[in-house]
Amino acid sequence: MKLILASKSPRRIQLLEEMGYEFEIRTRSVKECFDDTSSSNENAVRLAKEKAVAQRDALKENEVILTADTIVDGGKMLGKPRTKEEAKQMLRTLSGSTHRVVTGVYIGSFITHVQFSVETIVHFKPLTEVEVNHYTNTKEPYDKAGAYGINGYAALFIDRIEGDYYNVVGLPLSRVYKELQTFGVVPTWAQDE
Repeated sequence: MKLILASKSPRRIQLLEEMGYEFEIRTRSVKECFDDTSSSNENAVRLAKEKAVAQRDALKENEVILTADTIVDGGKMLGKPRTKEEAKQMLRTLSGSTHRVVTGVYIGSFITHVQFSVETIVHFKPLTEVEVNHYTNTKEPYDKAGAYGINGYAALFIDRIEGDYYNVVGLPLSRVYKELQTFGVVPTWAQDE
């Protein structure tokens, strides 16, 4: 089976490549908006599914599609900031508090699919206004839910996490690996010769 990644996220692409997966990237634009009557878990899974549905007509019988969406929930669902001021506000919200990072994942073929969410708890240290200003002057916050990347400069802001580190990066690798196996998709290093 051939793996199709329906994501342009540099972090998801890098993670899958580092784990030895071969895949093709196919994306279509999907409006990412939250339903305030649903939980962050439900929203993340719904958005991941919508990304897969947008690709349904292009999916071939020998292909498996993988999509994901990550939401930071610090009492309010946070997506990607659109402006510098919005990024600053998100960081101020997370400063000195604990929040959840939820990634919704959808994996599907012509025959079946699986969808799930994975949660990681992140403990942020209190941030000074100088730190917020310096960080938002970098390019890092602007394509990430919650306006930070755990695998970048913002690693300095995190006291500890509970759960899957890679989930915070944007893809819960262990669970994805397990589920992809059921579709016959394995990394190159795990393929029989």
